[in-house]
Amino acid sequence: MPSIFLSFLGTNRYIPCNYSYEEKETVSNVYFIQEALIRMFCHDFGPDDKICIFLTSEARRRNWEPTAIPEPPVSLSFRQKVFFFFRRKQKASPPYEGLKNRLASLTLQAPVCTVDIPDGLNEQDIWSIFRALYTQVPDNAHIYLDITHAFRSIPMLASILLNYLYVVKNVTVKGIYYGAFETLGSVRQAENIPLSRRTAPVINLLPFYELHRWTNAAHAFITYGQSRELEKMVRENVWQRKDESLKTLNVFAEKLKKISSMITLLRGKEIYTGTEFALMKKHIETLQKEKGLEPLSPLFSTIQKKIEPFAENDFNNCLHAISWCIDHSLMQQAITLMDEAVITFICLQFKDKHNLSYDNLKSRKSVTLAFEILAQPNKKKLQDDPIAMELSQEPLLKRFRETRRGLHELRNSINHAGFTDNKKADQFSDALKNIFEKLKTICHENIDDAGQ
Repeated sequence: MPSIFLSFLGTNRYIPCNYSYEEKETVSNVYFIQEALIRMFCHDFGPDDKICIFLTSEARRRNWEPTAIPEPPVSLSFRQKVFFFFRRKQKASPPYEGLKNRLASLTLQAPVCTVDIPDGLNEQDIWSIFRALYTQVPDNAHIYLDITHAFRSIPMLASILLNYLYVVKNVTVKGIYYGAFETLGSVRQAENIPLSRRTAPVINLLPFYELHRWTNAAHAFITYGQSRELEKMVRENVWQRKDESLKTLNVFAEKLKKISSMITLLRGKEIYTGTEFALMKKHIETLQKEKGLEPLSPLFSTIQKKIEPFAENDFNNCLHAISWCIDHSLMQQAITLMDEAVITFICLQFKDKHNLSYDNLKSRKSVTLAFEILAQPNKKKLQDDPIAMELSQEPLLKRFRETRRGLHELRNSINHAGFTDNKKADQFSDALKNIFEKLKTICHENIDDAGQ
């Protein structure tokens, strides 16, 4: 996968300083943050990688090309400019090399390209910068972004673009860097600091980008019931954890995947027992106490609210799972689970009276047969199961009969791909919700008597 370094060159004049970053060796005596970052992070770039510097016309003239005498900042008054030149003359400043020559001196294997961009003073300019950035980034690229001298709206634009590129070009963001020169004070104050102590820190803002990804991933789970993006982020260790919390995050991702699959693939017994939901709640409580994961705590709380209704060994779990399916447009799953929930409820209701067990195949077949007897009471071959015959006389089954009939109409419509009826796709949701409300009413009116 190609790597690309993206940076914006500013228009101010810079003085030499040193830049330090965590375990990296300090880069000393450089004018440009770009040189420091490239030496830190791009030393292993090859011919297939790229270093891309974005330049306004002013930045190109002032800081890209070498000049014999450094120009004063644009914002200075005439009197300040006179003082600037006098002071520079006193200090006998060497010729200003410009970033172009500094990068050339590094003998980099990766090509260096420059891209002209407008000043970004209006919406048209901003879209032009957006297109320029987008065009330079290849598919599946590893991105190193420097925003130290990104002016005006560029930092916000870059944040949006990175998310856009993640979706459209499948990029991986390796770092978002900011050289905090201002920690040294003003330029005049910094000049009075000996160069050996004139060291500014480099800050990696990647965790804030990753927080945005975590937010989107959590939203996908809460809104659509999809856990894949959260699983992916944990696998990639995007939060850069190296301690025990990484293990807990991995367990969290695995449990989340199980819960999502459990409902999507309708693992009824697991939904009923609720063990995975209980374990997930405990893991979330652990994660919320982990140091270094504090920014994610509200997201964990939001996910916890999603699974909060589920308990252990509770029929209501089936109803909550049906709601989950309807909320996430899993219509086929909702229909199947509703039908099986009715059978489960009846097994629980009559587990003592008719010796039924919700997880016993024979018991479930007896309940299904009882409904068939209700539909065809004179059909002799349906009357061989005495338990089914007794169940068919229970008022509760008669109440459920109409609900199941509506369910089976929807099920058949889906199973036959709409060729056997005229039901429109946009009618399914309302029809299913109406049936579900009736089912819940019957269950809630009898649930106190259901053995659980």
